[in-house]
Amino acid sequence: MNILLIPATDWLRHPVPSRHHHIFEILSKTDNVHVLQFDLYPENPVRKSNVVIHRSSVIPAKDMAAYYLLNLPFNMVEIAKIVKLESIDVVVICNIIPGLATFLIKRMGVKVVFDLKDMLPDVSAIYYRNSLASSLIKNVSEWMLLRVLKNVDHVIAVSMYLYRYLKGMGIKNVSLLTNGADLSIFKPGYIPESVNTEIVEKLKDADFVIGLVATIDKWIDFETVLKALKEASSVVKNIKLLVVGGKMKTDYFDIIKAHVKESGLADKVLFTGTVPHEQVPGYVNLMDVCLIPIRPELRLDQARCPDKLFEYFACGKPVLSTALSEVIRLGGEAVSIYDENSLTKNILEIALNENLRKSMGIAALEKSHKYDWKSVAVEYRKILQQVIGD
Repeated sequence: MNILLIPATDWLRHPVPSRHHHIFEILSKTDNVHVLQFDLYPENPVRKSNVVIHRSSVIPAKDMAAYYLLNLPFNMVEIAKIVKLESIDVVVICNIIPGLATFLIKRMGVKVVFDLKDMLPDVSAIYYRNSLASSLIKNVSEWMLLRVLKNVDHVIAVSMYLYRYLKGMGIKNVSLLTNGADLSIFKPGYIPESVNTEIVEKLKDADFVIGLVATIDKWIDFETVLKALKEASSVVKNIKLLVVGGKMKTDYFDIIKAHVKESGLADKVLFTGTVPHEQVPGYVNLMDVCLIPIRPELRLDQARCPDKLFEYFACGKPVLSTALSEVIRLGGEAVSIYDENSLTKNILEIALNENLRKSMGIAALEKSHKYDWKSVAVEYRKILQQVIGD
């Protein structure tokens, strides 16, 4: 197959690999995968990639919506050129504004699939501090998204929440395909040599390590985590919190780091900052329990299928999560759901009960085998082949 991917973000420099990185790098071993590059993070190092990269954006802009709108004409021209010159069989779109190219692509007789991995209108609006601007961006984005979705041949939803959202919008051709984990590196006990030895040393004598892997921004409820850590430390004296990941766009991460110092928890919280993806399993394997502290009251977050869930599972770790619909649907005995009033209790139950900790870890590991990125890529390819054949 000849595939053109219009990704959700900067393919080469986004600090965290997305579902599309995992799936399409695998597909590039058997198919010709072309990707349109958006230079949104020029300051970041370039990620190694085996796909064919195409550039068309020529106007820089710090505001993401402005970047996509200003470069839309150039992107449209480049997309049409790629489709024609590379004999593209199917275009996979993951982005609203560049997704407007759908109308052009369909006229060229090429199949189009939209991969909806997030509640994109909410993602578009979350970084705007002005509530009026945020609401306007969200409503316009949702209107545009619906127009694009009704014009494509098929939609892939990452979560049951998004699947039902699409069906409720009258979209008929929808498949549900969740995220996964790279089981070649996410496995129990695996700690690569590149992991920060200073952090390993600091955690060596800890009685219990709570951990999370996340991009720290507005969708994370860090305040509840710090409150629970302080309360739990009165029972488990040498308890630590390991935070793997860095800031995204807002100053929320800096606020949290300042709050850690003000709360007297500086000796109990370790921040790695953003780390290469291949190091992440090493840090997960230093944790006794893993957190998914995403704010459940946001529609944006209820629509998520956190890939960290599957990475935690693959390392055989018990998981504590807020009440996210997809985590509840898939978690089973490997996950304990908490709210802002129960996190301390949930942490102590796992910290003080080794049998519970082990049974949750076993359940997690058993679940992980169903969510290998290689298996997800196989199913993804089947969907694309079916769309091309219809």
